[in-house]
Amino acid sequence: MQLKDGSEFFFIINFQVPATSRYTRAMYYMMKSPLEDHPLLYKFVNGYDAFRNSRFKVIPYISKGS
Repeated sequence: MQLKDGSEFFFIINFQVPATSRYTRAMYYMMKSPLEDHPLLYKFVNGYDAFRNSRFKVIPYISKGS
């Protein structure tokens, strides 16, 4: 989908699990409103790595393993 004013923003998350068989999961989100309308996301995208690392966490959980 292309907006006429070009204000769309894509946020893409790619997970890769190294194993005998490599597993990959890609999730993508598109916002139609300008990024500046969402101050926390704007700070996350344009901020420093320390800020992003303090906010974005992934907690893996395997309910049933081999």
